[in-house]
Amino acid sequence: MRRGKTRALGRTDMDPSARLQRGQEAAAAGRYEDALRDYIWFHEHALEHEPSLYGVRLSFALWYWIELANEYPEARIALKRIRDEKTARLLNGDTNRDLFHDVESINDRLENEEATYELFATLEKAKPDFAAVCADLAMPAIVKAEDFAMALRYTPSPGDTLSSYSEALNRDIEEQERQPPSKAPRLEAYVQIYVRRVYLLLKILRGNNQNSEADALRVRALELIKSPSARDAVREGLQSAA
Repeated sequence: MRRGKTRALGRTDMDPSARLQRGQEAAAAGRYEDALRDYIWFHEHALEHEPSLYGVRLSFALWYWIELANEYPEARIALKRIRDEKTARLLNGDTNRDLFHDVESINDRLENEEATYELFATLEKAKPDFAAVCADLAMPAIVKAEDFAMALRYTPSPGDTLSSYSEALNRDIEEQERQPPSKAPRLEAYVQIYVRRVYLLLKILRGNNQNSEADALRVRALELIKSPSARDAVREGLQSAA
């Protein structure tokens, strides 16, 4: 049951970050309906006001939403309804990669990656060019479904893909070193992203019985990292993921 009274709208209404924080505060205070209202608004309108919140919208904001859903079932119902509406748009011909990303991210938070795989498989048949554009977003779901043949179709050159991943990590680390010290665990986040990407490549290769290629790629995944500390963190991450 929702506790407390509904909070009147104020000047934070059009400030996405303030609106998200207000939703968190409402959830913590037990004002679940208010929290859900703010989370829905943030999901639907945040990028209109602050495009830089793209990543937050599909990560932290959805995580807060699932936390709310654990206490307030209406929140899960609302999130599934939004997911279903967006899925229907894709199936009806909308070829917007960001829309697919929304659906994939919601399915991930709902622990329903199978729905992403099924959607992608349908799009691959109906709109193959659009499916190819979304393949990287769908890849975790494809691998989890163990459709390794499909995964390999969209990873024609695992070595080149690994090179692009390592270049991104090296670039992020170099950029961080030029920034003032921060309490945020940015290096840890960069390494985790890289480890997840490499792990998918290894799963794809091994799933297609390309074990020697997977062994070589794992070695190369470490060699390509310039920072010794980051390399050690990647090694540890890959060992934990195995």
